Amino acid sequence: MYSTEDNNQLADARTRTRGAATDAAAWKKTLAESRKGQKPLKPEREKGHVCMIIGYNKETGEIAVSDSWGPKFEERWVLGSEAAQVSQGEMMVIGF
Repeated sequence: MYSTEDNNQLADARTRTRGAATDAAAWKKTLAESRKGQKPLKPEREKGHVCMIIGYNKETGEIAVSDSWGPKFEERWVLGSEAAQVSQGEMMVIGF
């Protein structure tokens, strides 16, 4: 994934909000609204970084990613559509 400022801010905010969510139905509604208002993420080639997919929520279309920058980056959640926008398109495996 390209580690852009916009992508990192989005991942951090989504992860915080997700952690505070207590109602699954309400969270799905929140994500649906996020998809509608989603601004495009632009890949920046000079900011390429390997991230590992460590989880997937089939109900919501969220992907959990981890990278090597320390505890804050251990588990962050993004929508699959967001990850695809900043993906380098070289490796991505999600099995069902």
